[in-house]
Amino acid sequence: MKLDIADFKTLSDIAPGTLTAYLRSRGWAPLRVEHELGFFHKQIDGEDVECDVPLRQNARDYPRRIREVLENLTLIESRSQYEIYQDLVRTNQDIVRISIDVPESGRVGLDEAGVLFSAARDLVLAAACSAHTRRAYFPRRKPQRAVDYVRHVNLAAPEAGSFVVVLESPLPAPFGQQQALGLGGEPAEDEPFERTVLVTLATAAVTAQKSIEISTARGSVERFSDDVGAGVNANYCDALATMLEEGPGRDVAIAFSWSTSRPMTFALPPRLVFSKNEAPVLRAASKFLKDRAPVADFELIGQVVRLKALAPARGGNVTIAGLVDDAIRQVQLSAGPDDYQRAIEAHQHERIVSVEGELIKDGRSFRLSNPRMFSVAS
Repeated sequence: MKLDIADFKTLSDIAPGTLTAYLRSRGWAPLRVEHELGFFHKQIDGEDVECDVPLRQNARDYPRRIREVLENLTLIESRSQYEIYQDLVRTNQDIVRISIDVPESGRVGLDEAGVLFSAARDLVLAAACSAHTRRAYFPRRKPQRAVDYVRHVNLAAPEAGSFVVVLESPLPAPFGQQQALGLGGEPAEDEPFERTVLVTLATAAVTAQKSIEISTARGSVERFSDDVGAGVNANYCDALATMLEEGPGRDVAIAFSWSTSRPMTFALPPRLVFSKNEAPVLRAASKFLKDRAPVADFELIGQVVRLKALAPARGGNVTIAGLVDDAIRQVQLSAGPDDYQRAIEAHQHERIVSVEGELIKDGRSFRLSNPRMFSVAS
């Protein structure tokens, strides 16, 4: 089917750097820059072919020049302008495709689809949290950098095949004009956080897949404690398990396509498949990681239910009943003189208190290490 791009606004939005990155990814070599044009060449069927790219996006004839480039590429690649355009707009994007097996009808229920989309978001957020800082479990409060990243990830139009969730992760343009053309200049900067997130998502999937195999053989999920450094966390395990469990249970495939403007410097599997039968292992791994992981910067909110001190003027132990893992738990902490006095007053007047610290589970009990910012609601 021949689909041409005629809309001038659409043509104007194709940035020069996007087009040059696309050409390089297709084997075109940069030659020179002259008169606000970047010249590329490629040998096709034994002949040298040259392509010139307009570099001034605000020029009046920019849309017309871009259309000419698309027309030439259509002839060279034997593809429609629309197909080439779809690749162009994703030049500065990393793509994740999460596909779920569906019935022969090719349809899933609305509620089930909602759960799958939500779990896909949770999986990306879990990877973003690990990209920010390696930790076995992230409770309710997530790193702001991870939350901000997820807000910029786009959900693309559906694709043919199974039930496919296509996520587009935009990347910042890597270089200026000369560097974008591959004609020299400053070396590339460090990988942006956006790329680090999806690399973490991929490495965590590879590592989790291996640990599922080993855990199944050994009958223990302790292996997952070594996987935190690779980006695996309890949130990641839960999100993936949710996708596998939904409906009658689905096999899930995660595939990656990396931006051509920032070529990968090392190899990662382009596609990984998880079986619905692996969900129980992931749930067990999640519980294992939650049970053993200190939760940093945990905000405990609740009521003081017990006080114990040999010399109250020097501080003492405080027990607070608050929400932990969606249930009311009693959490112990050691308070200094001032905080202990606040705890006494809160207990006497039945007021709510809040305090931050590192939440640690000891067997069936909880304690808050390094308590700080103890306050009493007025």
